[in-house]
Amino acid sequence: MRLTGSRYHLAILCAYPFRPDVDVRDTTQSEAAALGSEAHLYVETVCKGGDVGPLFLSENATRIGKQVMGWLATQPKPTAVEIKLVYDAATDTARMVDEAKYPGARNYGPTTASEIPVTLDMVWDLGSSVRCRDLKTGKKDYAHREQLVIQALAASRYYGRQTAEIGFVWGRLTKCEADPIETLEADDLIAAGWEVAATMTGIPNATTATGSHCYFCPARKQGCPAHAEPTEQERTEAYG
Repeated sequence: MRLTGSRYHLAILCAYPFRPDVDVRDTTQSEAAALGSEAHLYVETVCKGGDVGPLFLSENATRIGKQVMGWLATQPKPTAVEIKLVYDAATDTARMVDEAKYPGARNYGPTTASEIPVTLDMVWDLGSSVRCRDLKTGKKDYAHREQLVIQALAASRYYGRQTAEIGFVWGRLTKCEADPIETLEADDLIAAGWEVAATMTGIPNATTATGSHCYFCPARKQGCPAHAEPTEQERTEAYG
C-alpha cells in the first residue's frame, strides 16, 4: 500500500502495510468516500472556473460543494486548490507533481523511499506563512492532525515559508464549518520533519502493531501476519 499524506497517521501506528515488500491492494471506495471525492471535485471545478454540469455529480455532493463555496466566498481567494506536492523527508524539501504528465487525483508519478505524496485541498500563500485547509465531508473521528502536518511541511517547503497555518473545513449538506487555525512555527515544522524522517526510515523493517487502526488497513485481510487465519490446533485450543 502506497504511503500518502492522508495515510501517514496509519504509518505512525503501524508501518507494516507500507513496507516495499508487502503487496497490499487498495480496497474499494466506500459510498461515503465517493461522496467526499465528488464534493472535492465540485469545489475544485468551481474554483478553477469550470462547469460542473457535465460532471453529473450526485445531489448531495452538489449541496455540500455549494456550502463549501459559500464559506470560501468569505475567505481570501486560495492560491491553489487540489494541488499535488511530494514531500521529501530526507532533504526536507517539496516539489510539485507535473499534472500534464501525471493527470488524475491520485496519480503522483514515481516517488523515492523518502518521499510522501500529498494533495492540498486549499492552500494560501500568505507571504511569510502558508495556510492549509483540508476539506472533510465524513465523521470527525476520521480526520487526523498528522495529515495536516504533512501538508504544512510540503506547502511551507514548496512555497519557501517559515511558518504554516493548518485546519480542517467540514462540508455538510446544510452548512460549512471551519476549525480554528493552528499555527506551526519554524521550530514546530523542523521537529515535524525529523519525526517524518524517522518514520520513513523505519518502514522497510517495520513489524506489525495491532489496534483499532487495523480496521482501516487493507493488509488486515490480505496476508497481515497479525491477522493470519488461525491453524486448526489454535482454533481448537481457543474454542475447544
